[in-house]
Amino acid sequence: WLLDNVKELQIDLADRDKRSDVCFGTIDTWLIYQLTGTRSSNPNAANVGGEFCTDVTNASRWLFLDIETVEWDSSLVDTVCAPHQVPLSALPKVCPSCHVFGVCNSDNGVPLLQKVPITAVLGDQHAALFGQTAFSPGEAKNTYGTGLFLMMNTGQKPVPSTHGLLTTIAYQLGHDQPVCYALEGSVSHSGSTIQWLRDQLQVISSAPDSEKIATSSNDGLYFVPAF
Repeated sequence: WLLDNVKELQIDLADRDKRSDVCFGTIDTWLIYQLTGTRSSNPNAANVGGEFCTDVTNASRWLFLDIETVEWDSSLVDTVCAPHQVPLSALPKVCPSCHVFGVCNSDNGVPLLQKVPITAVLGDQHAALFGQTAFSPGEAKNTYGTGLFLMMNTGQKPVPSTHGLLTTIAYQLGHDQPVCYALEGSVSHSGSTIQWLRDQLQVISSAPDSEKIATSSNDGLYFVPAF
């Protein structure tokens, strides 16, 4: 969308001198850049000059990463971004999940963070897998929020799914440690289904009402939101 709709971005990418100033990143990249950067001379601008990086788990969701080599793949970038040309220099450096990404600068607006190192970054579902200590192949976690996400550790080799699951990177604990992989299955609507029952269908007045109905007689009626 940015490539198709932001004229200034299109101009910068077309300019050989300005192309190197273009940076894309997910929220983790932005936060690291801001926490480790320095104040811009423009009072209305964000911090500049910070560490431009991401971790393997977030990078694996871009559709740009070869998850076996753990490197950006220019052919994938060209395929996804066509007809636009995005140089690999516009993508953040890919680092292990456990790694010194940088050191906080007091210019981030929180003086207490001065010189505090940033040593861990994980995507949300990957962090849940790690937090539930699913460190061995076959161990899994299931989390319930807006959606449902089941993720299973598959060890040090990516396992292609034959049933529509997503093969992804689970985590990497350091440059000298192997990349661990996972399989993930998702259901788009979980908690959001309760919100839909409350706000759109108005069959319940509050979220806790769903439990009362679920534990009473349902006359054989079941609603499965896994579409």
